Amino acid sequence: MSELLRRPDAMAAATDELNRVVGRTRWVHPVAPLLVPHQAREKQGPVVPAQQLEVPRVRRRPEPATPT
Repeated sequence: MSELLRRPDAMAAATDELNRVVGRTRWVHPVAPLLVPHQAREKQGPVVPAQQLEVPRVRRRPEPATPT
């Protein structure tokens, strides 16, 4: 992956081939941005205290959101 990120021409060729052969609608994992942990700078009500580390999750199928 790091080589693809360093070489945009190779990334474009790989993406074109995936779109042509597999098709964009049949990718196992849809394209999503890299999600990085976020941290609250100040208290955000009773749910997110200051300095709380938040890590977003991406799920394959819809599930009810429950706090963990």
